[in-house]
Parts: sequence; C-alpha cells; structure tokens
Amino acid sequence: MHRGLAGLASGTDVHTVIAEANGGDVLGTISLHEINRSANRCVAGYLVAPWARGRGVAAGALRLVCAFAFDELRLARVEVTIEPENVASRATAQSVGFREEGLLRSYLEIAGARRDMLMYSLLPGDLERPDV
Repeated sequence: MHRGLAGLASGTDVHTVIAEANGGDVLGTISLHEINRSANRCVAGYLVAPWARGRGVAAGALRLVCAFAFDELRLARVEVTIEPENVASRATAQSVGFREEGLLRSYLEIAGARRDMLMYSLLPGDLERPDV
C-alpha cells in the first residue's frame, strides 16, 4: 500500500489539496502526518505551486489544518521542520503563530544529501485565528 494511503488507513496521516473556492484550480497540498495520539502531536507539511505563491495560500491552509489538529483531533502540538534558507516557508509558519525552537543538524536526507532543518512548533494558544 502507498505510504500516504497506509497513513490514512491507520489514522496517522491526513492529506488534502489547497484549491481556489468553488472548485477552482489546485494551488498546492497540505497534510498532517506522523499523528501520534500517545505523544499528542503531529507534523504539518505544505507545498504551494510556484505560480500561486505570495498570496497567503499556504498560511491560510496551514491555519485551517492546525485548527483541525487542535479542535477536532485534540492534539497539543503541531510541528514543522523547514530548511534554514527557506525564508518564505519560515515566514508562513511564523505568520500562523509557529515559534522557532532550534536547529536540527543533519536531520533529513533530501536528494541524497543530509540537510539541517529548523524545528518550529505551534501550541493551541499560539494559533493566530482570523477574526470571524
């Protein structure tokens, strides 16, 4: 079974697309993965198409999935790891309320090379919720 499908079936992953309202264009993807109920935490990941960047799409979607993690899944913590040089992704996380916790050295292999990552976390009270 595909890793994403296995995660959906086991309840450890939630994957969705980011799309324009009313069935518009797909703008990206967003997921919660590594959902761990005993540790009461999960990891968020997001990717926005280059032509859709700079419009607040990632921040809006991240805000929604984090609210889902806290309100529906009743988790206590959401994490994201971001490459230090990815300024746009770091700004997205920070705009939602994520706080930088530190550098994870040689944390992840990407394209055959070990990469440092910055760890960010979000707790329920940190989430920047828009006024409704």
